[in-house]
Amino acid sequence: LALAIVTFALFHIGARALRLIDLVVVSTVIVFSPLVLRAVFVDYSDFVIVTAGVAAIVVALYAPVTWRFSTLLGVLLATMCIANVFAVSLSFFILLARMLRLRENRERLRDFTFIAASGAMVVLLGWAFFRVRYDIANVYGPTVDFVRESSKIHDLLKSPRRQWLRYRLWIYLPPIVLATAALLWRFKKAAFGRVEALAFAVCGIQYLFQVWYQFGRDGTTLEIHYYFTYAIPPLLVSTAIVLYQLLTRCSPRAVAGIGVAVVLLWVNDGSPWRFGSGLQALIALVVGGAVASISFDKVKVLPAALLVATFLAFQLAYPKNEPLLSGEQRVNPGYDTVWTRADSSGRDVFHESVWSMSEMDRLGNAVEQRSGFVLAGGPSYQLGATYSVEVAKPRHWINQPIADPGFDITSNSLQILRDLRLPYVVVICAPGELPAVLADLAAVGIESQKVLLDSTSTVGSIAAQVHVFEVTDAAAHG
Repeated sequence: LALAIVTFALFHIGARALRLIDLVVVSTVIVFSPLVLRAVFVDYSDFVIVTAGVAAIVVALYAPVTWRFSTLLGVLLATMCIANVFAVSLSFFILLARMLRLRENRERLRDFTFIAASGAMVVLLGWAFFRVRYDIANVYGPTVDFVRESSKIHDLLKSPRRQWLRYRLWIYLPPIVLATAALLWRFKKAAFGRVEALAFAVCGIQYLFQVWYQFGRDGTTLEIHYYFTYAIPPLLVSTAIVLYQLLTRCSPRAVAGIGVAVVLLWVNDGSPWRFGSGLQALIALVVGGAVASISFDKVKVLPAALLVATFLAFQLAYPKNEPLLSGEQRVNPGYDTVWTRADSSGRDVFHESVWSMSEMDRLGNAVEQRSGFVLAGGPSYQLGATYSVEVAKPRHWINQPIADPGFDITSNSLQILRDLRLPYVVVICAPGELPAVLADLAAVGIESQKVLLDSTSTVGSIAAQVHVFEVTDAAAHG
């Protein structure tokens, strides 16, 4: 569904191109790019931001100005903000672009009224649904608390250095695409109208905002891929606009050749090579740009092919040898593994997640809703994240790295679990770590009276164990 929505939006942008081959190739390049596929299949928040974000930009700038599309825009913007509060910036910039698209203040007021009303209705219905269906007084409460406390939270994935700037090449795609558009406009090689200028503005302002937040607010909006996600929707739209302009200059056979090359790259598990360093990527970018400029009118397919190559290479061929300090966490979004069929740890984790959820379903909701969940190393965090989306089930979650090397479970975390006085405990851990986990639990008075489930599974390189027990009467009550 997500890929279909993005494809439909891209088709709408290029509807004036008239050639079906242009629409198909642009959609293939963008929809099946690692940036999109990782977002859609890895995290629900990224899934919503990318899908709703692309749709919102297209509705705001390309759809007819009617109350129906204004209402749809309000729904999309509110959905993004609910998925993650950090999407407020992108939603605001899209809304601003929508207002600038309109010419008269009366039209803007009418349009804004429908957008605000529909957005508020989505927020209100979400609050009411979770209150009635799941007895959660305010589903937005934790988000509000997080925003209040976020300035005090230090992300453990954040590096104390800035060496990552030379390795995470995908963060440079927005300025590359915008610079390409600016050069095409400056030398009158492409015709961009008011709508296209607003789309580029959204891309540029959102990117500058994330640069400012990264360095001005000590954030992670460039450094960590799932916060960079908020720059992806306007990047995709801007890339599509520029590609359409470049492809319309080419023959249908040349455009089809670009599409075939992308499909072959995908079928053959992505890029067979990598840049040795960020400097090599910069040199390749400069040389490619110079060649495209010189041959722009002679070899018309070359500029489009080089933009596609850059767009994919900066996702797939980034350097992997980023040196780390002792204790520094490695941040790898796995863009290069999105197309990989063999040895895919992500695919293995997915199968393990399906397995763990089916195992837990054997216990029934009565046990699940009265259990304390303890994550303890291995793939437990991924399995726990997948399972915790089922809001009707676990109500008490302890995300504690009990068995991870270098970490010791704190008595405070276990005391919280003990004080909840739950009748059941679910441990998700790597096989072999269970005895240490149970010992730590017993040390604070959480002991097993009866084992309800003990199951182990191994898929590829990923192994996990789910252990569920009933707590002794002395430590729990039903």
